[in-house]
Amino acid sequence: RGRYGGGIVLFHSAGIVRNNLVVDNTGGEDFGGAGLWVVGSLSYRLSTLVEHNTIVNNKAATADSAARGMKGRGGALIAAGTKVVFRNNIVWGNSQSAGNQVSYSPLTPPEMSYNLVQGGAPGTGNLDTDPKFAETARFTLAPDSPAKRAAAGNLELGAYGGVGGITIKR
Repeated sequence: RGRYGGGIVLFHSAGIVRNNLVVDNTGGEDFGGAGLWVVGSLSYRLSTLVEHNTIVNNKAATADSAARGMKGRGGALIAAGTKVVFRNNIVWGNSQSAGNQVSYSPLTPPEMSYNLVQGGAPGTGNLDTDPKFAETARFTLAPDSPAKRAAAGNLELGAYGGVGGITIKR
């Protein structure tokens, strides 16, 4: 639980966030972003890469009903003041007091491609459809999941896809 960024926080820094399950975090009462919080203009020359993550069931809520600024926004992600490349992720079942699961500054919108985002997202190849998880402990995908071959290069979306992904034996 955090006043901002309950899961992963990158404050005035850049990095690579790859092949993670970001699940069941609560935060964002003051500055939003219960799953990921990527904020800070000191890292404006560098990009943060967020790829092949499964970001589910995070909650950004305010104690009062007045969401101001970033407060209570971005149940999955807040991005502001920095460059973010957001690709091949699954964003589902996150909640927030105001706005969408992915919230960002209009001055620095993330570059979003080949994601599955509940409620939709701008960009190339993004989907808004049930990811069909096989189970909700590790959030593996069912055989008929639309996220199975939806990533760039015909790869699987989410934490188990891409070069850093692993095969889970059932």
